Amino acid sequence: MPQELIQHIEDIARSQHFESILEETTDLKDYEIDHDFLDVVVLGQFKAGKSSLINDLLEKEILPVGVLPVTAIITRIFFGDEEKATITFLNGQKVEKPLGDLQNYVTEKRNPENKKQVALVDITLPSLKTFKKLRFIDTPGLGSAFEHNTTVTEKWFNKIAVAFVVISATQPLSKKDLEVITTAAEQSPEVFLVLSKTDLINTVDQAEVMEF
Repeated sequence: MPQELIQHIEDIARSQHFESILEETTDLKDYEIDHDFLDVVVLGQFKAGKSSLINDLLEKEILPVGVLPVTAIITRIFFGDEEKATITFLNGQKVEKPLGDLQNYVTEKRNPENKKQVALVDITLPSLKTFKKLRFIDTPGLGSAFEHNTTVTEKWFNKIAVAFVVISATQPLSKKDLEVITTAAEQSPEVFLVLSKTDLINTVDQAEVMEF
């Protein structure tokens, strides 16, 4: 779709406060950029350990974690020459922030029910140069007590190239886990299951959970 037409639609949507359409035009405008990446999307129940998994992969504590459901906004992490976070709002505005300010925009505590109208957050890291064709996507937990979190994540099911479904060893394969796996398998050519929190159970139970 021509960029001029997308911009025209975006202007109308903004003037009429059509937030859902603004989200779609943001996706369309980013399509050419998106097409250069292989999206590695991390899915799972809330508190399954998705953000912790990405932090471990990055070998850096980038994403906030906590006892209660934390992630409220889709967050994309990929290679860039400068370490920074770019916040994109539903009205199309973009602002750059240091990574230390991230929790003010992506967490339920600092941005409850997305009152700040954040569309998504992009994080660039020079340390990801080896993986410059990959983009890691942290998603709000499916099954969270906050319904808007689940809605935001489900909108991204059609953007999956590779999916990691994180399952907690303390509550393995609930009905919702199976639904996430099934949906991911329908949308992604590659799906990997990650068993998290294995340190909370003994080796005998670990083997039993793995077999299950």
